[in-house]
Amino acid sequence: MDAAKGMPDRVRRDFNAERPEVKFVGDISYIHTWQGFIYLTTVIDWYSMKIVG
Repeated sequence: MDAAKGMPDRVRRDFNAERPEVKFVGDISYIHTWQGFIYLTTVIDWYSMKIVG
């Protein structure tokens, strides 16, 4: 089953950014620790590939 089925393609498969602060990508992950789970989230400026959040 496709996880993205029915989700809008907001970047229209264009993964190029002409200038900073136009396109951002993100990811969320969880890490299991002795005290439970912690969540790691990142936001990346697609132009500079720098983590901004």
